Amino acid sequence: MTDVERLDHARPRHAGSKPRTRSRALFLLITALLLVPLLGAAQGVPFASGDDLSDALAKQRALQQKIASQKAAVAQLNSMQSDLQGLITSTNQILGGVNADLVVVQAKIGKMAAEIARFAPPTTHWSSSSPSSTSS
Repeated sequence: MTDVERLDHARPRHAGSKPRTRSRALFLLITALLLVPLLGAAQGVPFASGDDLSDALAKQRALQQKIASQKAAVAQLNSMQSDLQGLITSTNQILGGVNADLVVVQAKIGKMAAEIARFAPPTTHWSSSSPSSTSS
């Protein structure tokens, strides 16, 4: 007789209890609890620890923040583009007005030059010797 069998015989038996059935059930339960993770690993099911989960959550949060900052940057660029388009339009209008004024001014200068040329006496050219350079 083994030590386990002696212990089983030494314990008082209660009515309706079967020591071998309880120990066998306990043995099967412990075996099942130990084998379940091994069977899962044997099937190639990835095992996630708490660190893996927290790392994945941290990466997800970082990606969400990066996406949010990029969306904000795109919105800012769109706003700047709209503002610049307005500035370009107003600058084109101003330049159009300046060009029109320049054409008008050039026409006025042309008319004044023609009037001056019509009324001005002909210009005389001085000779290379000046009157003050004659010797006495």
